[in-house]
Amino acid sequence: MTAMELEDLRRMVLAFRMTELQVLMGFVGRPKTGKKQELMERAMALLRNPSYQLTTKIKELHSQRTQRSSHVNNSVYRPPHSALQPFNRPPEQPLPQPVHTPYHYREEENFNENISLVVLPFYDHISQILPPTVLRMYAL
Repeated sequence: MTAMELEDLRRMVLAFRMTELQVLMGFVGRPKTGKKQELMERAMALLRNPSYQLTTKIKELHSQRTQRSSHVNNSVYRPPHSALQPFNRPPEQPLPQPVHTPYHYREEENFNENISLVVLPFYDHISQILPPTVLRMYAL
């Protein structure tokens, strides 16, 4: 086995998660328990004298991991094709226009001028910055 192939195997093992390390340790008959660093050290010790079966298993686990991660990336939401079109593109159907009906408030309309705040038991009333007022709309 060349040094480059061995380095590739080391990189694959270093990229493994706990589950892949546990599967690898179970495959070679070593204890599967322990911290990730301990399992990583055991796997690196196995790479000092790798067998064909070990290298095949590492490559298999690595390919499964990369297939899973590419599957996750493909499941990311992508907007429909129409959402990717430029904004300056004219729409197929014209959008409905809002109907403007002007409404004029008259000064003599009777508004409820007795507006007050409701005291709520779960808020502390520190001070009143502005008194509550009636908002009047004037449309043209």
